[in-house]
Amino acid sequence: MWSGIAAGIALSLSVYCQAFLLAGLEGSDYASVIACFGYTVGFVIVVLGRLQLFTENTITVVLPLLSQFSKRCLVETLRLWGIVFAANMVGTFSSAWGAIHIFPADKTAAFLEVSHHLLDYSFWDCFVLGIPSGFLIAVMVWLLLIADRNLLFGGVAAGVASGVWVHHRTGFLGIRFQIKRAPSLLTT
Repeated sequence: MWSGIAAGIALSLSVYCQAFLLAGLEGSDYASVIACFGYTVGFVIVVLGRLQLFTENTITVVLPLLSQFSKRCLVETLRLWGIVFAANMVGTFSSAWGAIHIFPADKTAAFLEVSHHLLDYSFWDCFVLGIPSGFLIAVMVWLLLIADRNLLFGGVAAGVASGVWVHHRTGFLGIRFQIKRAPSLLTT
C-alpha cells in the first residue's frame, strides 16, 4: 500500500516538471514540445523505483486470472486493483494538497495551466485514451524486466515508452518511435 501512495506522489512530479519546464522556456518556439518530456519524469521514477501504479497491474495480474479463471481469482484481482488505485489516489491528492501549501501561487498557477485542459475530456474520452496509455505503462514495465541487467537502457527505454504519448496542451499527440537496433541492445 505504501508503494502505491509513493507512486501517486511520484507521478505528480510529471505535472510539476512539465509546468516548471514550460515556465522556464516561456517564449521559446519549442517550449511546449520540450516541456512535454517533463511529463515522463514521474513515470520513469515509478517504473525504475518499482512502485505500485494501478496501470502497471495489467498483464501480470490478468494473465493468471485468464489462465485459471475462478471467482476467487477474480475477487483477488479486483481487490488488488482497488487497493493500488486507492493508494495511488491518496498519494496524488496528498501531493496536490502539499503543492498548494508549499509552492508559491505562480507555480500553482503553472500546474493548473498545464492540466486544466483535461477537464474538457468526458469520462469516455479518458477511458479511450487510457487504453493506449495503460498499454504504454505496461510496456515500460516489460522493458525494464527485459533490461534488468542494464539499468541505463532500462531508464532510456522507460523514458521513450512514456514519451510516446506526449501530454500536450491541446490533447494527446501520438509520436512514433522506431528503434531498429533494440533487439541487439537487449543482449549486451
